[in-house]
Amino acid sequence: MENNVPPAEGTKPPAPVAVLLVTNLNPVTVFGALNSEFRWAVLQMMAQGQRYTASEVAASFRRQFDAVSKQMRLMRDAGVIGGEVGEDRRETVYFIPAVFRMTPGLIDYGVCQVRLPDAKKAVAGS
Repeated sequence: MENNVPPAEGTKPPAPVAVLLVTNLNPVTVFGALNSEFRWAVLQMMAQGQRYTASEVAASFRRQFDAVSKQMRLMRDAGVIGGEVGEDRRETVYFIPAVFRMTPGLIDYGVCQVRLPDAKKAVAGS
């Protein structure tokens, strides 16, 4: 159902958001995407629903944007993380979709479960 109500005068309508999410995960592709110390560290950063651009991840790890962006796209294309496309590639926001994070400390991809005990402790402590 569409909302055909025009925006209030003086306000801009919200920009459309494209969400990229793979729903039929291939186990080989998922395991390949998780087979990297760097990508594993990024997954842990996002375990509680945090959202990051590739630029933010690059700054956090002191790595070049292009290399990090490639890794983020690989994870997104494998379905390990989702991405909301911005106006350009530097504005794409990456995240682990909530459907995979139903239990604190556990990411359930259906084809495998990733246990992150530190993430569970962080939720319990908040």
